[in-house]
Amino acid sequence: MVSQVDGVPDGTAATAAGPAGHPHWLTWKQTTVAGRRAEYCEAGTGPPVLFLHGLGLDHRAYGRALSRLVTAGVRVIAP
Repeated sequence: MVSQVDGVPDGTAATAAGPAGHPHWLTWKQTTVAGRRAEYCEAGTGPPVLFLHGLGLDHRAYGRALSRLVTAGVRVIAP
């Protein structure tokens, strides 16, 4: 099991609801892609790891992986 580091929950708590139903340790941002608004979350520092999901999924599909990678010292970016 991954321990809590810098306020990031361990892997078992990666889907815990924070403000607005999202994990509290994720920072949400917006950008525009091809004229359309896109939201994504970021957490951690270090080398970036970009997650991409398929149609019908969102960041919750890989919440545990996000938490574990942040704890391991990488920056995660996920839509």
